[in-house]
Amino acid sequence: MRTLAQQLGELCRNEIRETQSQAFKISILLSAGIIIGVAIILFLLGRSIVNALSVLRDDTEFVGTGNLDHQVNIEGKDEIGDLSRAFHDMILRLKSVTASRDQLDNEIKSREQAESELGEKETVVEAVLTNMDQGVIMYDSDLIVTAFNEQARELMRFPEDVLFIGASFKDLASFAKSNSDRGTGDTESLSEERWENLREGRPHSLEYVHSDGTVIEIRRRSIPGGGFVVTQTDITERKRSEDVLRESEARLLEILDHSPYGVSIVSQNSKERLYMNRRYIEMLGGEPGGEVPEQTIGESFDDPAKLEENWAAFERNGLIVDNEERRKRLDGTTWWCLSEWRPIKFGAESAVMIWHSDITERKEAVGNLEKTLRQAEQFNRLTVNRELRMIEMKKEVNELLEKIGEEPQYFK
Repeated sequence: MRTLAQQLGELCRNEIRETQSQAFKISILLSAGIIIGVAIILFLLGRSIVNALSVLRDDTEFVGTGNLDHQVNIEGKDEIGDLSRAFHDMILRLKSVTASRDQLDNEIKSREQAESELGEKETVVEAVLTNMDQGVIMYDSDLIVTAFNEQARELMRFPEDVLFIGASFKDLASFAKSNSDRGTGDTESLSEERWENLREGRPHSLEYVHSDGTVIEIRRRSIPGGGFVVTQTDITERKRSEDVLRESEARLLEILDHSPYGVSIVSQNSKERLYMNRRYIEMLGGEPGGEVPEQTIGESFDDPAKLEENWAAFERNGLIVDNEERRKRLDGTTWWCLSEWRPIKFGAESAVMIWHSDITERKEAVGNLEKTLRQAEQFNRLTVNRELRMIEMKKEVNELLEKIGEEPQYFK
C-alpha cells in the first residue's frame, strides 16, 4: 500500500495539473478576447478611415466638376483631417487663380473694346482734321510734332522734310522765320522765357506774313496732359478789310457789306451799335438790304450776363478771339455765334469791330456726334455685360449636365 506521503504527493500533482489546465483555458479565452477586441478596433478604425476617404473622394469629384465653391469637410484632427485641410487650401488657391484669370480675360476684353473705340475716335478726328479749313499742328510737352493736317503744310508752305511727325517746334519756327516777309511773335528769336511759355502751353497768337502778302493768323492753345495745339488761318481777306478801314471808312463799309462774315461796330463808350453789315442783319433775322433792326446789342444775347463777361474780357485783354455764345434773333429764336472783338477807330470814336460767324450747324453736329458716341458706349457696355452673363449661364448648364451624367451642350 502507498504511504500517506505518496497519496498527498499524488493529490498535489493532480491539483497542480487541474490548476494548469484552468490557467491554460483562461489564457486561451483572454487571448481570444484580445484578438476579437483588436479586430473590432481595427474594423472600426478602418471603417472610419474608409468613410473619411470616401467623403474626401466625393469632395474631389465635386471640385472636379468645376464647383470651386464646394465646402470640404476639414473637422478631423488626424492625418485624414490634415489631408482634407491641405485639399481645402489647394481649392482656395485654385479659386484665386481662376478668379485672377477671369479678371485678366475681362481686362483684355475691356482693353480690346477701348482700343476699338479709340480707333473709331481717331478715325473721326482724322476726318475732322482733313476737312477743316484751318491748319492744325499738335505738339507734345517736349515741343515735338505729334499730329498735323495737310492744310497746315499748305498754309505755312512747309516742305515734307520740314513738317513731319517728330519734327521740332524750333526747326519749324526757324524755317518760318527765314521765309517770312514780316511778322510778329514767334518769328523772332526764342528766348528761354519764350521756351518756358511754350512748354507750359500759355495761349498766344501772332500774324505771319508770306512774301506774297498772304497773312496767316497763328494761335496756340494748351491741351490736357501737356503740349499745345497751333492753328493757322488764312486771314488775308480780313486783314485787307482792316487795312482798308484805316485808309477809308467809306470804302471799308462797302467791303464789309459784301463780306461773308457778319460785322458790327460798337461804341466802347455808349455800348451802342454804330454799324451792321448786310450779313449780320441777315443773321439777326432782318431783311437783306432792309432797315437796321432796332434791337440793341444786349437784346441780341440769349444771356445778357454773357455780354457783360465779353465787355469785361475785352477791357482786360484788349481783344476777344474764338468766343462762342448763344445769340437771339429778332423773332426770339436762338443761334450759336463765334465772335471776335478787335479795337478800331471809327471816325473820332473808340469802337469795337465784332466779326460774327453762324456756327449753329456745327454745334448741332458736334452735339449729335457726342450723343452718338455716348449711345455707342452705352450699347457696347450693355452688349459686353450680356455676353458675360450668357457665358456664365452656359457654364452653369454644363455643370448641371455633368452632375447628372450627361455630356455638356456648350463648348468653349
